[in-house]
Amino acid sequence: DNTLHRNGNWVSSKVGIEYGILGSVAFLTTRTALNRERLNLGVWHKFHEVVHRRPLRLAALDLDFRLRRAGYLVVLFQKDAEGFAGIRLSRNPDFPTACLIGDAVGEFSGREPLIDEAFDDGWHHLRLRLTGDRFSVTLNERSLGTCARRHGDPASVGLRGSGAKHIYVDNVVLEDVDGTVRVSESFGNTRSFLASGLVCLALVALVYAAVLIGTRANRRRTGRRVDPYLALTHLVLLVPLGLALGAERYVLGRRHHESVNFYDYPNRIEDEADVLARLAEVGERPKNEGTLRILFVGGSQTWGSGARSRRDTWFERLEAKLNADPDSDRRVECLSAGIPAYTVPQLLALYESHWRGLEPDVVVINVGNNDVDMPSYRKALEGLVDLTASLGVRTVLVPEANTTQNRRSIGELYARHEAMREVARERGLPLIETHSYLDERRDTGFLWWDRVHLAPYGQELLARRFYEQRAILLGED
Repeated sequence: DNTLHRNGNWVSSKVGIEYGILGSVAFLTTRTALNRERLNLGVWHKFHEVVHRRPLRLAALDLDFRLRRAGYLVVLFQKDAEGFAGIRLSRNPDFPTACLIGDAVGEFSGREPLIDEAFDDGWHHLRLRLTGDRFSVTLNERSLGTCARRHGDPASVGLRGSGAKHIYVDNVVLEDVDGTVRVSESFGNTRSFLASGLVCLALVALVYAAVLIGTRANRRRTGRRVDPYLALTHLVLLVPLGLALGAERYVLGRRHHESVNFYDYPNRIEDEADVLARLAEVGERPKNEGTLRILFVGGSQTWGSGARSRRDTWFERLEAKLNADPDSDRRVECLSAGIPAYTVPQLLALYESHWRGLEPDVVVINVGNNDVDMPSYRKALEGLVDLTASLGVRTVLVPEANTTQNRRSIGELYARHEAMREVARERGLPLIETHSYLDERRDTGFLWWDRVHLAPYGQELLARRFYEQRAILLGED
């Protein structure tokens, strides 16, 4: 049972956040991430980041990695609560190989290009060595340049993947400046290796003993030697063993299991009952006079999935920005009515039964990712905007943003985006574009935790976009 949970040396940055993400715990607790005894950062919805538990003042780093299908790997050689420094190794021209320095949210404050290396599908070896205040970068014995470090204090080492499926890392070796700490990680299941080996040897010995005892009378009667019986025993043992190992290595170990053991990891994802209860508390208290209430309706992105805390969510960030606007003395309240995985027909039904009583002044509909039935999506969207119009509520439409990294099916999303734009034109409704805004800034920091859920910097960018479009949002245009 080789998993990151049992390994115990690495912490996932997706796990433990207040606004959880689908697949984050499964990445730790299933065999998929360490299948074939190497780390794959491209499983369970990709974009994973793992950080070694032991901080150190890094002096040397070695690791093997393999990139496929326009992926990239970021090696964070210094990461702490204030920010990070690292190197990106890339096969994606939109994210070239470079040294990176960033803040605690994930926005890049520095980016230095390195010699561009043409990676193939094979394995490559990275070596970092501290020289003064910079790390020399060597790839397959070829120098790519140097990267600056942020400071000399102990910090963590991390590995971050991209939107590609196959981001492999193996044979990680870390050394500190004093030479007193040396970390070696092969991602193999070594904890129970001895015990498992002894159990297997004991079982084989029992089988041999049973064969010898069971064939003793027949060997005496026929005069046959024991060799043919043992040879047949070997065949009987080896064939199912080979099939089992092959199935585990190439099939079972790569599957995304439907049943996941969460151990003690919290499942921090609200369902419909949680969201309705939270908003019901808002509806029970009178709205403050002079306060403009904005209700955001949508799925998990609207709910805030990927945010480390409530203050970190994009709608809370937006509320803070609007209320700090020096050109306005109006008080604004931002409420999220996002429910993970919900479609527009489900949201329409909830608005009719529950949310109209919240008396919002503005409703923002941020959808597109979860709906797959275009006629149902279009009909429900028209029904929702017609309902809010009948209630005299200003309605703003937002085609839900997604990452464009390694997306083969994004054409379906774009079709739903265009359907929303058509509804906006037909009804004369304002529309705020966020997808293109985020995509244009895709290499200014770490935006995504998966194809639709925003990392902390992505939450900040989305809040900035709405704030920049506040005249449209608030009806001041």
